Amino acid sequence: MKKLFYLFMLVSFTASAQQPKFANVYSFIENINVFEANQIEGHTVSIPYRSVSEALSAQQAKSDNVLSLNGKWKFHFANTPEGTPNNFFASNFNDQA
Repeated sequence: MKKLFYLFMLVSFTASAQQPKFANVYSFIENINVFEANQIEGHTVSIPYRSVSEALSAQQAKSDNVLSLNGKWKFHFANTPEGTPNNFFASNFNDQA
């Protein structure tokens, strides 16, 4: 019984001594000066093709499973989530400043 008590005390002390990874995670999330952290450049590991001959042709843009995200995007910056306009996700949203 004494060993169990000491084991419990040791586990309790060890658990209470652990420091949180982020003391205040919201200050990190809401900091607009932090654009990226622990990121690498976007990349694709593999692209599925319908056949071996399509894969060997190495024409990724012609694959049915590739969607290019290049182009003009509608964008509206808000400092806080409360500052987002209504229906900002609608396709007819006026994003002109």
